[in-house]
Amino acid sequence: METAGGEAILRRVTETIPPETIREIAKTPLYAQVQEEMADLPVATEKDLEGIDGLIIGSPCHFGNMSAQPVY
Repeated sequence: METAGGEAILRRVTETIPPETIREIAKTPLYAQVQEEMADLPVATEKDLEGIDGLIIGSPCHFGNMSAQPVY
């Protein structure tokens, strides 16, 4: 993409899991690792969509359905 003059802008979506659930999930080592890896990745805003020519959305799936966060 960069060789064609494009620029990739990575963002994550706002967490929609209730805080009490996050507190339970946060007790697992994998959750802490993932949060550390995403610490520098900003949360997406509507302003991020201004002036872009394309959009690629990736989502993990559960029984063939995308995760709830990108839906909201």
